[in-house]
Amino acid sequence: ADDAGDSMFRLKPIKVRAQSPKAVRLGPNEKRTMLRWATNFDQIAGTTQYQGITNSLPTTSLPRTRTSRTPTTRRAEEEETLPEAQPAEAEALTEDWRAFRARLVQQEGSEGSEGSEENSEKDKWAYELPIIEQGAILLSEPNDHFCVNQQYFHKNVIFLVDHQPDFTKGVILNRPTAYRTLDLETSLKFDNFSHEGVDDWNVWCGGDCQGINSRGRIPPEYSVLHGLERLEDVSQTITKGVYAISLEDAKALVKEGKADKDDFLLLVGYCGWSAGQLQSELNRQDTWTMASVEPGLLLGQLREEQAELRRRIAKAQEGDVFTAADVGDGLMMWERLFERLGSKYQAKLEDFKAGGENDHSDEMLRRWINRCLIPTRYSPEAAEPQDVVERVLQSLKEDVVEGSVLWGSATSWLLGKPFEDERLSRLPPAQYFHKAVLLVIKNEKDP
Repeated sequence: ADDAGDSMFRLKPIKVRAQSPKAVRLGPNEKRTMLRWATNFDQIAGTTQYQGITNSLPTTSLPRTRTSRTPTTRRAEEEETLPEAQPAEAEALTEDWRAFRARLVQQEGSEGSEGSEENSEKDKWAYELPIIEQGAILLSEPNDHFCVNQQYFHKNVIFLVDHQPDFTKGVILNRPTAYRTLDLETSLKFDNFSHEGVDDWNVWCGGDCQGINSRGRIPPEYSVLHGLERLEDVSQTITKGVYAISLEDAKALVKEGKADKDDFLLLVGYCGWSAGQLQSELNRQDTWTMASVEPGLLLGQLREEQAELRRRIAKAQEGDVFTAADVGDGLMMWERLFERLGSKYQAKLEDFKAGGENDHSDEMLRRWINRCLIPTRYSPEAAEPQDVVERVLQSLKEDVVEGSVLWGSATSWLLGKPFEDERLSRLPPAQYFHKAVLLVIKNEKDP
């Protein structure tokens, strides 16, 4: 490995007695070695890079305890040495390798590291992850990084549904909306969706790419997730315990009574990173924390959360005020997962709360939810997004007399721009226009 310029593997002989794999006891150093192996092997096994490294290893670097053996001889010796696995041991060998890796992390924590008390629960693991992998989650850092722009990323939980060398794709799991499928039939081409005997479904914000607020030529994109292992055969496994399914299949299962619509998470939009982009953001250490989390912590309460969301929306429709408080801001889910990573992260969150920016950043997120994740009909005072954008674009074409005084809006610039629209994406965040007084000193016809 050293000759190949790669430090991904470290060859070290570990002497153990021939016994069942479950009974083998590893010391701290060996467990760290196994953790690194479990973290990295899935990324390179079977690839040309892996084959090239193994083929180029000099034979003198391998631990040799006996003369060379043929594969046939080796299999015979292993069959003679290792006892037959018992049923409980066989089940352990087929366990999700992420759960196995979690146990290694938990054992490290029990020997003096800073794992949290909750992390000691066998089936509720969560820990920081050193590499990008499919099925991991991104937790935004507790700071005001997204206060000025992209407020929807503040304290969010992103589940990575796909990771390739040239592209990484994830969906936000803690951004409910007040939209229903009926509200998005046109933009999502859900023709007669709510009239097929399936009723209306909740819609969640999955991200800013091709999302709910997309009004360009590219239509919004949607995906459906669930955590039902019994539907694994008709789904795509993203990671053990979290599955993707086509909307058509999900609707059919609901119509046949084999599942409930609250079993499925309908997400509109996604988050995307080009080659190297996400790794660069992780390297800055002020944007994201990557973690591996037990699937039950992500979708375990999905049915209850969907039912509660529908109840809150129905209640809000009875009154005159409909805000982020009615829809939900997802902050509790983020905080629960962030603190579960250990005492270091608990202290980091406490420091942010003590610094004075926490409440303001949370409020900016709620303002974004009010603007973008609630249909206009629930807020009579809000202007239609299309009207806002058209007025802004028209104002750029009008002649403004030199010497005129302009007053900045007391609400439109709080989030940096008048509205989320692709036609305004070229404008940089402009909170400095908030309650600003501007004197027009020159108006060039051809700037």
